[in-house]
Amino acid sequence: MRVREHRGNSLEESLATMVNIEPTSEALTEHINSVLAKYEFRTQPESITVTMLMDEPDHRTGWERTCAISVDGYGFFGFCDQLVG
Repeated sequence: MRVREHRGNSLEESLATMVNIEPTSEALTEHINSVLAKYEFRTQPESITVTMLMDEPDHRTGWERTCAISVDGYGFFGFCDQLVG
């Protein structure tokens, strides 16, 4: 699964943060915790919500679908290209 952080300045900045991880809630939680460690923020799988935004190809990113990632207590984290199990 591809995951990228939200960056308000440009899509290119956001895409520069993209990583590939296993499509599991545990892997997503580990990734988010590693990114947010600089803020001394930690989360758990039950505090992460992944919501389908666009179930069609996005020509800008090349992704087949785009989902939003939100974290309780933090807010909007970024995007991924599939729902997690």
